[in-house]
Amino acid sequence: MTWLALSAICSLIIANILRYARQHDLPFLPIMTMNYLQAALVSVVLFVANDSINVTRFDFPLGALNSFLYVGGFLLYFEAVKNCGISIAVSVMRLSVALPVMAGVLWFGETLSFYQILGLLLMAVALISIGRFSRSMLSGKAMGWLFLLFLVIGSSSVIDKAYNFYGKTGQHFYLATLFFTAFLLAAIFTRLHRISFSGRVVKIGLLLGIPNQATSLFLLMALSSVDSVVAFPTLAISVLSGSMLCDRFIWGESFTREKVFLIVVSMVAIVLLNL
Repeated sequence: MTWLALSAICSLIIANILRYARQHDLPFLPIMTMNYLQAALVSVVLFVANDSINVTRFDFPLGALNSFLYVGGFLLYFEAVKNCGISIAVSVMRLSVALPVMAGVLWFGETLSFYQILGLLLMAVALISIGRFSRSMLSGKAMGWLFLLFLVIGSSSVIDKAYNFYGKTGQHFYLATLFFTAFLLAAIFTRLHRISFSGRVVKIGLLLGIPNQATSLFLLMALSSVDSVVAFPTLAISVLSGSMLCDRFIWGESFTREKVFLIVVSMVAIVLLNL
């Protein structure tokens, strides 16, 4: 569980860097381009420095395929935020862990205990509560963006699990392929939108690339010892709870009864998932 905790911490660092960028109206496409470049360079260095890594036939195709989902998920997230708001978009992203959980049970032969089923149900309650779906009137277009976001983010996690199951030994090469291809795609989108790179944007993007690479690497390492039916929900709910704590203690937002309820339910869900 140590690798899973480190992945969650890196995810929280990413979230806070992105929040800083959003508050200062910095363009996201060039930030993500430099972020993917930095993550690719870190992965290449780790690959070259590790003589024990054996590249498999799954590393390149799965890494390249997942890069399209990474960039696609990023673009879909901002479309979903534009059409549905941040809370609903984030809750749908977290609910997408249902896909790797289903894949773990149906494809990779993992099992769910009674306590883990309860934990998943509590997790769903917590995540759906964020978006307040019952109070939101969403258009057909908005629902379409949410469905695509759910599908793309969840499929990316399934590919991570599939790589870990079939490849395992070449993590750094897999991540180098993933992030370098994502860098090329993000650079193309940035060019098409004619967005320039400022010194500040480059620095933030390079800074973002380090925890971005680390969170993916730590997740792959966690999947080597923790079933996906535990790993993905635990990571999702940990990042959710941690984000609320960061909102309070870093960004000065006040706790509401709803947030306290969500944190408590999240903690109970994490405990049940790991029984």
